[in-house]
Amino acid sequence: MRVLDEDLTPRVHRRAPFALAARLTLARAVGPLARLTPAGVLHDALIGGLWLERLYARGVVAYRLIVARRGQPR
Repeated sequence: MRVLDEDLTPRVHRRAPFALAARLTLARAVGPLARLTPAGVLHDALIGGLWLERLYARGVVAYRLIVARRGQPR
């Protein structure tokens, strides 16, 4: 049984499109060097987060909170 279903997308911090594009360009430029170090994993997470931010801004995906509870045993 669903108890709560809330769209949290409006609460996501939104950067200006230019600022987001600049960060993504910089992250791509640093990418080849970052992948040579243990920080490469963090770099990939950063790129993913920036793309996710872009998808939120475009309305392609939503950030939702869904809370459910187990039904009563029969």
